[in-house]
Order: sequence, then structure tokens, then C-alpha cells
Amino acid sequence: MPADALHYKHAAAELNSVLTGGRIEKITAPAHDGFVLHIRVRGENRKLYINLSPAGASCRLTAAAPESLPTPPPFLMHLRKYLNGATVSGITTLPYERVIYISVMCSDELRLKTPRTLAAEIMGRHSNLILTDARGVISDSLHRASPAEGLKRTVFPGLVYSPPPAPDKIGLGSKTELLRVLSAFEGGSLQGYLQKHVSGFAPASFNEAIAKALGDAPQAPLKTADAERVADALISMYESPALNPCARFIDSAAADFYIEPYKTAPGGYVFYKTLNEAMDAYYSAAGAVGKLAAQKNKLLSALKGAVQKYEKRIKAECENITAAADFERDRIAGELLTANVWRVEKGQKSVLVDDYYTGGQTEIALDEKLSAQANAQKYFKLYNKKKRAAQINAERNAESRAELDYLESVAASVNLAENADELKQIESELTERGLLPAQALKRGAKKPEPADSLRGVYKTLFDGYAVFAGKNNLQNDALTRSAADTDIWLHVKAAHGSHTLIKNGKPDFPPDAVLLKAAALAAYYSERRAADKTEVDYAFAKNVFKPRKAPPGKALYENHFTVIVKPEKG
Repeated sequence: MPADALHYKHAAAELNSVLTGGRIEKITAPAHDGFVLHIRVRGENRKLYINLSPAGASCRLTAAAPESLPTPPPFLMHLRKYLNGATVSGITTLPYERVIYISVMCSDELRLKTPRTLAAEIMGRHSNLILTDARGVISDSLHRASPAEGLKRTVFPGLVYSPPPAPDKIGLGSKTELLRVLSAFEGGSLQGYLQKHVSGFAPASFNEAIAKALGDAPQAPLKTADAERVADALISMYESPALNPCARFIDSAAADFYIEPYKTAPGGYVFYKTLNEAMDAYYSAAGAVGKLAAQKNKLLSALKGAVQKYEKRIKAECENITAAADFERDRIAGELLTANVWRVEKGQKSVLVDDYYTGGQTEIALDEKLSAQANAQKYFKLYNKKKRAAQINAERNAESRAELDYLESVAASVNLAENADELKQIESELTERGLLPAQALKRGAKKPEPADSLRGVYKTLFDGYAVFAGKNNLQNDALTRSAADTDIWLHVKAAHGSHTLIKNGKPDFPPDAVLLKAAALAAYYSERRAADKTEVDYAFAKNVFKPRKAPPGKALYENHFTVIVKPEKG
């Protein structure tokens, strides 16, 4: 993604044009490493979002700022102390670097106007936000680096601010210097060579400049005319491009943003009036994906612990069943001892008895301290104990396997979830079953209403037939409960997935084309989504029932038919 100095130069120019003269009304922090300056300018409220997180570092205008943390972090309080009520006097960048300087005019303790500068260093995991006074002295920063740490650069209150150390590269200010570097290219990857020697461009931007100048990337040393064209393309992109801000999407997922469509980066482009809007569209989409992934990981982590617990429990129950599986041998031993009491002598450790089950003789171990009758009773007690243990463990094992199957169905729903609302329903389900802790309510807060289980159910039309697909257990249960007897119920065969419903309203099956479309939808919202083809069962809803005490999403069915389809959303 080309979130390079090239892009931030033009983004900062937009910020300067839009925000200069604006008043900072308030400052919020949606995260410990994210800050939003709420600026009132020319009758409009603007939000400048400075995100310093390693994964989503950016500085942009945003349409919808995230909610602020309930407890303000210390650096937010520092910013509020000095910048609340300040006027933005200009926004610039450090040439060829992703460092944005926001100059403001504030009032000091004596209500005298004094300049300050907020330096936003958008540099991945090294990102930082630093506030300096009129003399350039640091008052505080998000991340500190004290002199005692022995680093190349110190960032600490009371020290004079210095920009991040410049790499050993040239900028684009001198065409002569640029031509000198290009003339030294000996062949190979020109993009890699430029990245090593020239500041300001990401690899994607270097590739685009090379394509603009030469078409195909050269592998041999450059001719003088080709070097001229490459130098002109680089300088033109940095200084005065024909801005056509856009964001690129691949399969509906945000891939990156650009000052203009890059020929070297094909895909679906969406265009915006400003580069800040394109950046906001990209980061908002990417942030939503990241947030969704974090929510999924939280739920999957809770499920993983529960799954491991039940797998361990199932293993122990199976071992107990195996250990008690020979209970019939103890009953037979007790009966044979009872029938052969006369053969047992005091102090014997075993006895050979007539076995009327086999017609031969069987040796039975004895407790030499007990009589024949007491040994027989001991075997009968052992028989009852093992039999009871086998029965109890078999019942528990069935329950444990059902719970494990349920947990796996929830995990499948989490992996297939497409938005936060669906995950919220799953979280509510897990909380009700005690797999997640209930959120403590603040004093005076009302208990939230139960989530509408049918909200979020996928709905579509196939040849005039309404088709619904549940995407988690709560939706599946609600959908199946809502079915009329003549509706058609579908489910992927022998796997976790959607309860899919065709609203039918007649005693006959819908046309085959409708059944196949609905079956493909049921397969799509299932564990078999990635399969080339899979089996899907279907039946009239009157033949579907939920077992007593079954967990959410569990249903049994009979009198069904099966089709083989390719999973598709339709």
C-alpha cells in the first residue's frame, strides 16, 4: 500500500486548505494510540483522526470518528491542556517523510497567544505524536525515548525536538542528483534500486513512475533518455500530479488508496473528491475488517478453551467406559463361585470351577482372607459398580459429545460471520450458556433487550419464492420455529451450517430450480462453503423437530431428500 511521503504530501496539502483557521473544540481518544481533533472551521465540524497504531497508522479527515475511551489516557489530558481552544495556523510535512506538522496558536497561562506544533510521525510501529512549544522543546509525547536508553534519537519532555533520522537517500528536490543516481543503475530491479537510494516513494509508487516513463520495467542499465523520463515521472508525481483520488477494492475488500489509479495495480477503483476521503474509505473498511477479526478471535478463543475441556472430558469418559466394559465377567464370576462354593477352601488365591456358560472349567481369582460366599458377593458388588459406571459414563459421554458438537457449530458460525451484529448475537448466545462472562451493568443502567434472533437472517427471492438463511444458532432456531408445515427446510448434510427455509405455502415441492438455488445457499452458509460440491438435505418443515433440552441450533429431521450442489450465495 503506497501510504508513503508522496501521498502524505498531497493529503497534508488538503488538510492545510481545509483546516487552517479552524478552532480545536475538543480532543478525544478512541484508543491509547489514537486521537481525534474536533475542529470547527468555516461553519463546519471536521474530525482529524491521528492513528498511531502499528497496523493502521494514518493521519486523515474522517467522517465518523470512533467512540472515545471511557477513561482518558494521560497523553490525551496533556493535549487537552494545551490544544483545547487552539487555532490551526497551518499544516505541512517534512519533505520526503511521513511526518505531518500541525501548527497551532494557543493561549498560555497568561492568556497570551503562543505557537505550538503537533508532530504526527506516521511510521508504522515507530509512529509517534509529539507536542512542542514555541522554542521547539518537547512538552510531551505519546511514546518517550529517554537519553538513558542510548538510542539514536531521544524523545523526552524538556528536550528540543528533532525529526526522525533521515535515511541515507536522496530526495526529489534536485533532478541533477536524481539523474546521477539513475545513471549508476547497473541493471536488475529498477524499483528495488530506487527504493534503496531515493526517499519518499513506496514500492508501488516507484513501479507506477517506472511504468509511466518506460512502460515495462528495464533490467539493463538505463539510457540517458530513459533516465530523464524516469526522473521526470518521479518529480511530476511528487510535485504536481493530476490528482484523481481513489481507493482500490479486491473482492469487496479494501486493498489500498492512491492519488490516482495506478496502472500497475489493477482492480476495482472507487473515486473520491479528496485524497483524505479515499484514505478514510480505505482505513474505515480495513479497520472494520480488523475489528471484526479481533471480535472473532475473542469468541474463538473462548470456544477453544471450552472445546479443549470437553475433548479432555470425552477422553476420560471413554477410558472409564473401557475400564468398566468387562462388568459381565464379574457377574459371571460371582455366579460361578456361588455354584461352586464346595470347591473353595480357606486361604486359596484362586479356584478352578465348572463353567456352565462354556461347558468347560474357568479359574477365578480369590481374596484368600474371604470365604467363598464373601468372594462371590465381592464380585457381584464389583459388577454393579462397573455396570453403573459404564452407564453413567456413557450418558455423560453422549452429553459431552453433543456439547462438543454444539461448540463446533458455534465456531463455524463465528468463522462465517460477516458483520458485528452477527457476532453480537453469537456473543449473547455464549453468554446465556455461561461460556462468556456477563457484562456488568453500570449503576442505573437498564438491562439490554434480548437481541432479535431473526435480525440479520439472509433474505432473497428465487423465481418468486422467498428464501431465508440463518447464519448462527439463534437465527437458525428462530427461523425453524417460524416455519409453516408446508415450507421447505434445508441443511447441509452431516456438517454445521444454516437452517435455510423456502416459504412455500402449498403441499407440493417448489420447482427444482428453486430447490437447487436454496440448497446452494444452505451450502454457502455452512462449513462446506469452500467445497466444489456438497450434499444438502431438504424436507417439509413439518418433518423437522428440535429434541428436548437440545442446545441452540440443533434440529432433527425425517422423510428428507438429498441434492448435490455447488455452494453459492445466488
